[in-house]
Amino acid sequence: MRLEPRLLRGARLPLTCVRIILLQTLKPFPMRKLFWGLLGLLAVLIVLSLVVLRGCDRPVKVESNLYRIHRIYTGARAEVWTARFGPGDSVIAAASVDSTLRVWHTDGRLLAALPAPGGLTCAEWAPDGKSIAATSYDGAVYLWSWPEGKLLQRYDTHHGTAWTLRFSPDGSLLASAGEDKLVVLRRLSDGRVTARLSGHRLNIWDLSFSPDGKTLASGSFDAKVFLWDVAGARLRRSYEGHDEAVVALAFSLDGSTLASSSDDGTVQLQDAASGRLLQTLHTPEHQQGIAFSPDGKRLVSGGRDHNLVGELTQNFFADKTDRPGVSMRLWNLADGRLLQTFSGHSDDANDVQFSRDGKWILSAGADKIVILWKQQ
Repeated sequence: MRLEPRLLRGARLPLTCVRIILLQTLKPFPMRKLFWGLLGLLAVLIVLSLVVLRGCDRPVKVESNLYRIHRIYTGARAEVWTARFGPGDSVIAAASVDSTLRVWHTDGRLLAALPAPGGLTCAEWAPDGKSIAATSYDGAVYLWSWPEGKLLQRYDTHHGTAWTLRFSPDGSLLASAGEDKLVVLRRLSDGRVTARLSGHRLNIWDLSFSPDGKTLASGSFDAKVFLWDVAGARLRRSYEGHDEAVVALAFSLDGSTLASSSDDGTVQLQDAASGRLLQTLHTPEHQQGIAFSPDGKRLVSGGRDHNLVGELTQNFFADKTDRPGVSMRLWNLADGRLLQTFSGHSDDANDVQFSRDGKWILSAGADKIVILWKQQ
């Protein structure tokens, strides 16, 4: 069973703390024997890691340069969960666990750093670009005006963490979901909750509106995708093709295809109307953010390739020493061919997005940075 990074990131113990716990709980023990015992344990772990690495498939790398790093945005003091293009693709909003929503101009200038009491998990621009919404670990949904940066509303919406939110395409509704397994629809004209949709058995990790706004998809740790009828506030159908948690969803711009990424290492594309599986893209490890190109011919996926030892190190030790690995992939959907692998992030690429013209890709990482990639 693979250890789940999301559930363990908050449980890291510094080596010093581990040593103190051992010294306080164990009976007096000769330091020389303790030293040789630990040295022997380390040797065993090294041997096991070599066995694991030899037995695991090496990540497939495609050294093409369709997109290259154009700019890196720094300043976040903790993991960045989402980064989104704003009006005209000239500004970027990023939600970080450090309780700050940062807005940059694409030229690198920091335009605003908007504080929120709880660590932020997701950010989204309103369709008209005049406001930004974000979800938080405290279960609240925050709404700021833009470009003023004034906090307009705080909606106490969820019990436990609110993981995700999306504006409806016409901007009239704000949908959010989280740890309480509920999808909440809120009418923005008066702030009233119009529906609470239940059915998932575990955390809801992502939402996506169809382009016509009639359908809302939700993905959960219960490995299911639900498609909801927005007007009727009822479940239209479910999709159960994944073996592990569903962590990201995206509709193609024409609304015909729904993509879902999962901890099972796959990105699955289904016919949005019938639920029929159209295509499965396989990767060595868990996948996170996904996005269709504007023409629907390509898909970018975020995640990270970890071997067992690397994942244990990531989960339990705060100081990472691993080198950048494959953090993103670009796929040709006509034949499922891998076009490019991206190695810009040193940890998970949590979120990815294409610009409206397809010439840029935005990515947000657990390594506290946001990267803007430019098409060559």
